[in-house]
Order: sequence, then C-alpha cells, then structure tokens
Amino acid sequence: MAWRCVLVVVVAAAMGLASSPPAPEALLLKAKSLPCPPEANILPCTCHASTPYGMTLDCSLINTNDDLHRVFDTTFPFKNFQKFIIKHDPGSLDNKLTEITKDTFHKITFVNVIIQGTQIQSIDENVFSYSHETLRQLDLRNNKINDFPFESMVSYTELDTLLLDHNELPKLEKFSSASLVTLSIGNNPNLLFTFDVLENIPKLENLNMEGIGLRQIPQHMFINLTSIFTINFNDNDLTKLEEYTLDPPNTSVGRLLLANNRIYTMLPDALTGCQPDAIIDLANNDVTELTQNIWQPLLDQVLGGGNVYMTGNPLKCGCDMDWMFLNTSTTVSADVYPPILTDYTTCFDGTQVRFLDVCIFEKHCGSNSCVN
Repeated sequence: MAWRCVLVVVVAAAMGLASSPPAPEALLLKAKSLPCPPEANILPCTCHASTPYGMTLDCSLINTNDDLHRVFDTTFPFKNFQKFIIKHDPGSLDNKLTEITKDTFHKITFVNVIIQGTQIQSIDENVFSYSHETLRQLDLRNNKINDFPFESMVSYTELDTLLLDHNELPKLEKFSSASLVTLSIGNNPNLLFTFDVLENIPKLENLNMEGIGLRQIPQHMFINLTSIFTINFNDNDLTKLEEYTLDPPNTSVGRLLLANNRIYTMLPDALTGCQPDAIIDLANNDVTELTQNIWQPLLDQVLGGGNVYMTGNPLKCGCDMDWMFLNTSTTVSADVYPPILTDYTTCFDGTQVRFLDVCIFEKHCGSNSCVN
C-alpha cells in the first residue's frame, strides 16, 4: 500500500493538484487579521498582537464620541485585549472625545487601559464592567474628570494601579480595594479627603498626592498600611507636621517626598516608620532650626544609608544643631549625622552643613576644647 500512496502524491504533483505552502503575503495577511478584527473595520484605530494572546488596541486617532462607538460596534473575533490606548493632545481643538458610556465597549475586556488628554468629564461605574476580573492598570491622567466611581473599585479584583493625576476631581472618596498597590491622584486642585480614606486599601505601597493644595496631613492616615513604601506630598501648602503624621505599623517607608511646601516645623514623632536607607525629601521648605528632640529621632531612622534632603531651607546653623557635631547625649558618634543631610544642604548664608567647623560649635555651644 505504501507504494500506491507515493504514486498518488507523485501523480497529484504532476497534475498541479498537490497543496503548496501559502505565499508570504498570505501569511502576513493572516497574521494581521487574527486575533485582531479586520483593519478596515476599526479605522482609525489600530490593532496588533505582540503574542497570540496579547492584543493592543490603539484608538489615539479617534476624535469624536461617534467614531469610538462605531469602532466598537464592529464584530471582534476575540474580545480579550491586553491593552487599550487613547492618547490625545489636550490642547488640540480636533480632539472632541467627551464621554465613554457604559455600553461603549460591549463585552470586550482589558488588562491595561490608558486614556489621556481627552475632554472626558465623568466615568460611568459600568464602563469597564466586563473587565472586573481582568483590569490591572487604569490610567486616566490628564483628562477633565470631575466625577469618578470610586465605590466600584471594589469590584476590580486584579486592579493594582489607579492613576488619576491632572484631572478636576473635587474629592477622593473612601473606597475599598483588596488588590490596589499604586494610587496616584496628584494635581487635582483643592482635593478633599478624610483621615481614613486609605483604611480599606490594605496592600497600598505607593501614594501620590502632589500638588493638590493640601494644608495639613491628617494624623494616623497611614496607620493601617503595612506595606506603604513611597509617599509623595510635594508641591502642596503644608506648614506644620503634627505628631503621628506618618505612623505606619511597620518600618516600610523608603521614599517620603515633602519638598516645595512651606513647612517650618514639626512635632516629635511626626515622622516614623522609615527604612534605614530611606530617602526623605524636605527640600525648599521654611525650616530654620534642627533641634535635637525632633530631628535626631528622624535621622536615627535612616542611619543605614538613607538621606534627608534639606536644600533650600533657611537653616540658621546655630546651637540648635550642635548635637550633630558634638558628642552630647547621643548614642552614636555625632559625626554620622551631617552626611545624612547631603552636600546640598546649606545654611542661610550658603555654607554647606556637613562641612561646618566643629570648633565653632564647641566654642559657642560646648566646652570650648578646641586648640586655637
């Protein structure tokens, strides 16, 4: 029987009936059409698949609400997308996308959503309802959003990143999320929130609240966050740090940003929970004195390679900071403290703090044991 099969194949080839591999152009066409929908049906959006299971749909050239609905009214052979993108120039008059309704995406799901620079003002709680079990990143930065369904975040069981910076949100409402790791809501002017706003986000590691017009950080705001690592309160209107401003239950904070405020003082135990190699940025504030009872406990937290940036503060560099240069009642050698403040921390007259002459402090504040 074997020789008959061979004969059939040979005869078929001679008659031109044997199948031949598809031309490269046909293979390319097939690769472009699946798993993505036909290109002509979704223009001006584009779709590509980096892997057979990871499709990206880029609709940055969509300008109107009607165009977006038209695209998603087409038939999608596969409905699970890795990424959906709309990136607009917020200053362009051609971009008139103002809404995404609850039925826009039909039953299509996403893992990452990036919508930036549009004229969208509100997000319906059901817009991404079919992505409750898939959505991991929701990036809605630089839009016009003034109404966001925080209460629906509890339904997104995989969501780890929520980015809402540069919008017009009046309030960060208390919400629950068992998965959220990063919350960024900076540059929403005069944003309001309560002291317990983070209470039900137990896995939060990164918080950005820069540029929101904040005048006071509520006490015990971080008391339930066991893994908080990065906290950004830069570019606000803070003047005083009360006790328990930062008091997480664990030594977890590795980056605390408080630069470009108007902070002139803080109370004892205002900042705790910092890792030994943490970065604490207090640059460009109004601190004039580094008294021992307040500042030594803070510097002691970062003796394992950390830094406290104080550049741009009008430090007097008087006897208030002699403890940093003299062996007073400290438990460690005094000369370890000045380097923590880095080379860029200067006195009001421009003198670098870490290179101040210890004899000045001994003469004016201590025992005057320096040899003239």
